[in-house]
Amino acid sequence: MSVYEPKSVLAIIRNSSLVPANERERFQADWVRSVSRRVRAWSDLPAQRKNPRPSFQLSWEAEVVEYVNFLWQKTRSRKKVADEPAAISWDVPFLGPRFLPPTYLHAHRRPGLSSVMPDEQYLKPINVLHPLYYPQLTCCPQCLTSDSVTWEGWTGTGAREVHGIFQEEVALGLQLRCNTCKARNGSGENLGGEAGKNRTEMENDIRVAASAPQAELGHCFAMTSMAYWQNWEHWKIPRGIPIFFHRCALTRELFDLIIELRPSSTSGAIAEQIKQLHLLEYQRRTFEYLDEFQRQCSKPKTVAAYFGKASHPLAMFSPFANPQGYAGRSITDEMVSEVYLSFVSRTRQQESEFYLRTLTVICGSLDSTFKVSNKASLTDKDCQRSKHLKGGILSVLNEENQIVSWASAVPCRRFCQSKSNAEIVEVLTGLKRRVELLGQRAPEMMVSDNCCAIRNAVLAVFPQVDSIQDVWHFIARYLATIMNASKNPLRSAVMADITNAVLKKHARDGDRAGAEYYSRHEQEQRLVSAYDKWSENGTVWSAASLKVHQEQLKHVRKGCLERRRQDVLSDGSRIEGCHKAWNALQHAQPSGLVMLTALSHDFVLRRNLRIAFERAKSSPSAALSAHGSHHLRLSSAIADLFNQLRASEPGCQLPPIAQLHAADSGETFGLVESEHSRTFGGLLKEEPAQCTIGSGPPTWEVDTDNLAEEALSVTQDVLFNEWHIDPKLLDQPANPSSQTSPVMATTPADTTSATQRHSRNVPGSGQPDSLTATAVSDRSQVTLDSFFRISSAPDKMQGPTMPATNPPAESRRLEPVLPMLPALDESATAASPPNPESHASCLRPDDPMTALTAVHGPPPPPTNLSTRRVQCIAGKTRSQQIFSIATGIPPESLTVNGEDEFYLFMEMRAEFGWLSYQMTSRKWVDATNEYNRRLVLKLGPAATKKNPQALLRLLSRIECRLIERIVKGDYKSKRNSEVFWRRHCSVIQLIKVDPSGKKPRKVPTCSRCQTIMYPGPEKAAINHKRGVCADGVRSKPKEDEALPPWPQPQGIFSGGTTFHAQAFLNTVKAVYDQFIGGYPFDGSNSLLILEAQAFSAMLKDRTIITGDDEGPPMALFQLYPAFEVDGSTPDGRIIKRDHSRWLRISFLEEDLKK
Repeated sequence: MSVYEPKSVLAIIRNSSLVPANERERFQADWVRSVSRRVRAWSDLPAQRKNPRPSFQLSWEAEVVEYVNFLWQKTRSRKKVADEPAAISWDVPFLGPRFLPPTYLHAHRRPGLSSVMPDEQYLKPINVLHPLYYPQLTCCPQCLTSDSVTWEGWTGTGAREVHGIFQEEVALGLQLRCNTCKARNGSGENLGGEAGKNRTEMENDIRVAASAPQAELGHCFAMTSMAYWQNWEHWKIPRGIPIFFHRCALTRELFDLIIELRPSSTSGAIAEQIKQLHLLEYQRRTFEYLDEFQRQCSKPKTVAAYFGKASHPLAMFSPFANPQGYAGRSITDEMVSEVYLSFVSRTRQQESEFYLRTLTVICGSLDSTFKVSNKASLTDKDCQRSKHLKGGILSVLNEENQIVSWASAVPCRRFCQSKSNAEIVEVLTGLKRRVELLGQRAPEMMVSDNCCAIRNAVLAVFPQVDSIQDVWHFIARYLATIMNASKNPLRSAVMADITNAVLKKHARDGDRAGAEYYSRHEQEQRLVSAYDKWSENGTVWSAASLKVHQEQLKHVRKGCLERRRQDVLSDGSRIEGCHKAWNALQHAQPSGLVMLTALSHDFVLRRNLRIAFERAKSSPSAALSAHGSHHLRLSSAIADLFNQLRASEPGCQLPPIAQLHAADSGETFGLVESEHSRTFGGLLKEEPAQCTIGSGPPTWEVDTDNLAEEALSVTQDVLFNEWHIDPKLLDQPANPSSQTSPVMATTPADTTSATQRHSRNVPGSGQPDSLTATAVSDRSQVTLDSFFRISSAPDKMQGPTMPATNPPAESRRLEPVLPMLPALDESATAASPPNPESHASCLRPDDPMTALTAVHGPPPPPTNLSTRRVQCIAGKTRSQQIFSIATGIPPESLTVNGEDEFYLFMEMRAEFGWLSYQMTSRKWVDATNEYNRRLVLKLGPAATKKNPQALLRLLSRIECRLIERIVKGDYKSKRNSEVFWRRHCSVIQLIKVDPSGKKPRKVPTCSRCQTIMYPGPEKAAINHKRGVCADGVRSKPKEDEALPPWPQPQGIFSGGTTFHAQAFLNTVKAVYDQFIGGYPFDGSNSLLILEAQAFSAMLKDRTIITGDDEGPPMALFQLYPAFEVDGSTPDGRIIKRDHSRWLRISFLEEDLKK
């Protein structure tokens, strides 16, 4: 960093030893002429004519270039380009590579004419990229050779703008030509020979590790372009060189600031803060100009005349954004996002994944958080956001509180975790490979809040591990059932008694061993005593407490609260604090899918290294050598270079720097493909015991005001959905006589201690000691075909299965029965036979934005997990492209975009007379086929075929707009023409014409089916039935009532009050026959795609699979309370369970009985 005064530097060089005395006058004249020629050449550039820059800035830059050229000519090697420049004489100043303009102080201290003008405050610093300052840059960025490169002068486009923290700067560099790349490109040969060998040897040191090969870049490279620097790590770039991107360049200080602040802020907030700093600098310079002008005016005129100084009149300081003046401009939020995403994709993601593959676990804590996924959205080309994601993030912590694995899934991918045990199996399988490659012992305990629900999945990967429950959720479920829990003065005492019934000794800060736990027998006795103690009080337990207590005792008797090892941290509440950090990403702000994934990688690395550094203070490790820095690659490069130099120096007594060693386990983290979803294994899933968790757990001994609400929030999914407790019972006092019965004798299986339980699943005992991807004992691994199978053919699942002696699964939810359907084809009709070859994408019927787009069902599910699925990348934005890869759904098929698609829709509406109240599911399929056919003819094969829901929703919106225009009499378009809207408002009658000429009123539309309710005369057949939609379901729900999604198949509901069980059961079978089994259509079992989607969503939400020691497993559908079952339904089909009525579905039980 040097202040460059053109006149001073020229005078010094002119009188130096480098210029002969008899040539000094000519040297000075040549210097001035060269500067003038360069300014004129820059002024004639196309970029300068398009965006002119002030002449005083060009003149100052030309002076700097002339100085650098002079030093380069005097010092460069004449033999090889890569040779170091020669030394510079002491009587010549060596300035740069960052040149600062002179200030008023420099002008004031020099003799001669000097006046106070605002132009001097407008000059921007210049960063020079030249081999004079950076000889290591004499290397081709593509083939990494230095012998055949030449410098071709300064970049032809002039200086490039550089964003800084306080002000804008510029950068100017040379152009490099690689003759090796030129010869190879001209001959069409691939990179090979000595150049290829050289590249292979050096790319580990310079190139960024990437899974895909880099594209060839040509043979000429400007040093101010991203093409030259894209293979460099940011910390490898020499100090002082800006960081270059496609659309912008940043100073090193601003780049470092962004990557440090972006995880805790937003791109918009950072951009605004930088802008305010720029405005602050602008105001300071304005004040400096006025202050200096005042000082000049206050001096005596005789003194000014003595020194020969003439004063200019006061001038108006340039506006901030005036391109011919101050030319202020700061970085935008889009550029901030681009910079951060580039940093994560090129560096941070690899650092995070590398460190994760170095970690092992003895006691793991596994859980999912779902709140963070609500922030992830897809962004289209118009910056409009839409949410298509459900689920959360699955993470695994070790006993040191470090994240050892995490996964996020969209449907068909693990962003976000879709409550499937099979996805837990996939995460743990990668962890198992890592532990084996690192030569460490397998985990011994796995803690979760739903220990029994995931036990089979955990045992399938780690047969000797204990699946245990964390104490925090155990206590929270009791706390949630306390009467008036948020204000009950006894809640702290109750929590203390429940905690002391489980824990013998509490964990303390700094205690690495953690808490000590009682045995299961002691826990049961103490827990029963504690519950009965507060039952006698009469003001503590609610009517729901006894049910919760009984369920909790089951966990205690199974040993879920025991601990095999007491010398490691095994409480699961630590992961709740991790959830709080996950959910703090983009706090209170929406986020694109790409940005949220990038923030997640950054968060995991920073958190793990911070914990590792704190641990390393007491036990030195590789993390200590980084001193807490999260720039892992830089720390690793320092350690590697130091160790190499230490080994090359004989007799060196310095200790080596510890280095990290990662296992090549093939694990990937973040947005990764889920084998479970790809192979249709996710139809039947465990009912999750976790719920949306927005904050970490409070300390058990601390009495906080929101503790009761938090306990209810983290346990409500278990209480209400799994244990089927009526929420009204939480407000009712418990029966005084409802105390716990005497402690029941446990079975021999239950008496196994925690230290012996791991010996159940050992090789040779009938339990598997390893896992293939499809061999999972849990019911969540049953495929669609094996679950719905009505024949006696054996399952086609590969690998061993768990023996029948395993305990039955808990109640489970039914996932959509239509997980995979092909893309809509223009030749498809409702009567078309199933086409196994048409399967192309994985759709989500449970998402209202993801409508099923075809009539055909998929082929039977593949049994080979290596089956490849063709992935089509669609979308114009990064988030849309990732969504299309993850789901197989082109995001643009869900909406009608652009003028061509919109006008085609309007023309077809006018041609075919589409009316919402006349359109059926079958008509929508036919209409969509014809629309897609015409769309392809109009736009070509690249056109995105539309989903039926896209046309359905657009028609509803268009009808409302047309009616509004008719009522208001407003037919003008944005182009002030009435032709278009008058035609489409009149081509189809939407409003009844009043003979008296009265102004028409607004036409009512149904809020459920989005159709015009009364288009015809009174009692006309085309009118919407009062209060009932065409599928027999009420139009509006009553208070606290849930209605089936629209449209349901005909015959299941009628009159808004009746449910026909036989039609429902026939539809369940028809769904499988048509969409899963691939049976031909015979007209009687044909379901249209929109109806099948709505039916499958209803079936998934309200169907559970029960299984316990009291009887065989049953498939139960929860009936709607507002609908009466028709009289033809046998009473034996209806089962009363947990204050609800359930319909038994025998068709779904056939596979469960085997």
